[in-house]
Amino acid sequence: MYPTINDTITINYNASLGNGALSGTTEVYMHTGVLTDESVNETDWLHKKSTWGEADSTVLMENMGNNLHQIKFHIKSFYQLLSTEKTKALCFVFRNIDGTIAGRNVDGSDFYIHIFSSNIFAQFTLPVQFPLCPSINSQLQIKVTSTKTAMLNLFHEGELIAQAYDSVLNVTLPVTNYGKHWFWFVAQKDGQTIVDSVYYFVLYPPLMQAPPLGTKDGINYINDSTVILQFFAPNKGFAYLICDLNNWELDSAYQMNKSTDGNRFWIKLTGLTPQKEYRFQYFVDNSINIADPYSD
Repeated sequence: MYPTINDTITINYNASLGNGALSGTTEVYMHTGVLTDESVNETDWLHKKSTWGEADSTVLMENMGNNLHQIKFHIKSFYQLLSTEKTKALCFVFRNIDGTIAGRNVDGSDFYIHIFSSNIFAQFTLPVQFPLCPSINSQLQIKVTSTKTAMLNLFHEGELIAQAYDSVLNVTLPVTNYGKHWFWFVAQKDGQTIVDSVYYFVLYPPLMQAPPLGTKDGINYINDSTVILQFFAPNKGFAYLICDLNNWELDSAYQMNKSTDGNRFWIKLTGLTPQKEYRFQYFVDNSINIADPYSD
């Protein structure tokens, strides 16, 4: 029920459930990977096994009859996980032999199994997607799961919003304000305390502003401490700069301006240290992280 990377796990898949796309399929293959602390978002699977559409016997599930399919493996060995990584979840999509049919949840999402650390008895099991960027006036589903009954306290922006002495705490959180907001839990049991925190970022409406005359795509050096970054991205809604300057987190101060023709995003950075190199990427439309496409 609470797997760690050192456990052997049995995956049972009922092809008639979820979207039911693989119902009646004789050979079902498991497409799988893991989310770690290095994953950019919930689709950034690492240590992926096999190639989509190939008849790989290592991910072929045993047909148990009645649309049931099963596979068993040792988690750390199967994914070849590194001791330096923090594994957060196992990720799954199921497919037929050539990958033309995929089995997913009813809503089209992938399947996830959360992984616990052997010395941590409680963690967030919802949400799974990061960075977390809900829409204004939507709702966040938050779930804290403990391997044993514990006192679970959930805080939002410094205020206690839910409490239970249980192994699970479920909360629906209204999203009412733009910008970055934190929520965290405190779990206590038998003299042990576990604390974990997550932030969500409600994206502001696009800033529509034309770039300075003469600005080109790429890095524009204004002086030794000022640059303008610009890139071409038609049909995109918004962009944020994530970089060394903001600890690689979404920050409203680094929201990029959208050109009035809607084709480009740009931002002016001042107060930079001369001769110092800064690493950066663009976070575009909630799921795309790209390095500077105009770099050498």
